[in-house]
Amino acid sequence: MSKIYIAKRLVGRFNSGDEVTGLTDARAEYLLGKGAIEVVEGSADADADADAVDLESLTVKQLKDIAEQKGIELEPSAKKADIITLLEAE
Repeated sequence: MSKIYIAKRLVGRFNSGDEVTGLTDARAEYLLGKGAIEVVEGSADADADADAVDLESLTVKQLKDIAEQKGIELEPSAKKADIITLLEAE
């Protein structure tokens, strides 16, 4: 299972709620220590079990990021419940 980092505030080009990608382990630890990011245990792999992450606790932006990583196409107006249903069906 890989770690998914979510910005808690503006971090470089990432806004609050965005998934922060491209971090080295050292940089991730630094940002975690500063409270700038949080870690969500889960996997961005397409074969990952959607239940590995409590989807209800994530924001719509976070759910859309996960769907994008899994190659799931969403309507721009997709609602949280719809996205969760699609992720759980994956």
